[in-house]
Amino acid sequence: MSTRRFHPFSVAIGAIALFALAACGSSTTPATDGGTGTSAAPATVRIATNNFLLGTQMWVAQEKGYFAEEKIQVESQMYQEGIDGVKAVVAGQADLAPALDFAALSAASDRLRILGAIASPAPGFHKLAVTKGISGAKDLVGKRIGYVDGTLESYVTMKYLEQQGIAQSDVKLMSMPGLFEIVGALKTGQLDAAWIWANGVDQATADPNITIMTDDKSVRQVQSIFLVGGTDFVAKNPAVVEGVLRAYQKATDLVTADPAEAARIVAAGTKGDVKALETGIPGQGYGLGLSKDQMEQLVNLQKYLVDLGKLAGVTDVSQIVDLTAMRAVVGEKVEVDK
Repeated sequence: MSTRRFHPFSVAIGAIALFALAACGSSTTPATDGGTGTSAAPATVRIATNNFLLGTQMWVAQEKGYFAEEKIQVESQMYQEGIDGVKAVVAGQADLAPALDFAALSAASDRLRILGAIASPAPGFHKLAVTKGISGAKDLVGKRIGYVDGTLESYVTMKYLEQQGIAQSDVKLMSMPGLFEIVGALKTGQLDAAWIWANGVDQATADPNITIMTDDKSVRQVQSIFLVGGTDFVAKNPAVVEGVLRAYQKATDLVTADPAEAARIVAAGTKGDVKALETGIPGQGYGLGLSKDQMEQLVNLQKYLVDLGKLAGVTDVSQIVDLTAMRAVVGEKVEVDK
């Protein structure tokens, strides 16, 4: 498998070219043997992901040969944030990507299809890191709060302020490129507070001036990681999409049975921290399907984005949900009609 690694700051530069390349289309369908319908060569699928937990099933499926069993060859693309992988799908630079529900909706367009859930993380993934002098929500007034625009973390940030009765105009919201920039800004005193996650929590709290005040359980009761695909790719390659999902299902079984082995595989693929992955993987709730609660949360997030004026093109989430392949692979775990 070939792996293309992207520097965190290259995404901003590359974004200029993304939509210009959209017309280039998706990867090709498998070659056939001249009419028998059998595949003569593996189908190449470009999967975009982040460099932490979103790609767990992809890395496991690759390492264990589950993609090969489906005659699929995966080319992985890694970005700092999951939202950037979704944007790559929309632009035609990738075929599929795992995405948190908020990121999937943030990039919603007629070029994107939500294929169903591949995980349902337990609430509490995001932690509110604060510097000295902040011990309660009221202390956030007037403070500098970092967030990563277009991500689930930004949703958590804004909804928490709303829950606490704090207007956005009463704080200084500062957009940051990603998690590690947030952690760095907290350590250097450029930020007073921010929601952080994953291995950023350990890195931030190693500083004696930074503590965790709360987590996102009050904001997020249902969370989902979806597999999304380019509209054209999904329409032209239904058998390939089903094959990817079957490989993901096998990978899910392994992750559930042996999370330590899964952590080792992901760490090797991402050059990540095995211990951080061992801690994070069990709480992700890996599993394929789509529950009624997950669909309801999608609708709620859609309403939030529409109210903000950030989802003008898609005002009915069902327009971009395509559960055909998911239902074919794990039918009984798809609880909604759409």
